[in-house]
Amino acid sequence: MNEAEILLKNLAEIPVEEPDKWETAAMAELDKAHDTGEVEKWITLEELHEKTKKANGRIALRIPKDLHKKAIICADEQGVSLNQYLQYIIASEVSKEYISFEKEMEMV
Repeated sequence: MNEAEILLKNLAEIPVEEPDKWETAAMAELDKAHDTGEVEKWITLEELHEKTKKANGRIALRIPKDLHKKAIICADEQGVSLNQYLQYIIASEVSKEYISFEKEMEMV
């Protein structure tokens, strides 16, 4: 048996997995984008990586002074630091958006 035959034999032994709900939804969205000509609006994984590689856990955020004061008061009432309070608020809102996105993907 030559190398190519061995490789083909080994490949044939790898179980085929059905796509999960995310993969199925992504494939459906891609098909839809191709059909409507909107595929050019999509970004590649490389572009996504480029956009997110600067994520280091720090955000310089400019907000109105009044909102800043309210956030300080709320954090104090909760007995946590302003940083902890803002992390909680951001995580809560991002989670809501993400859950909404998941539900939208399930409908595809």
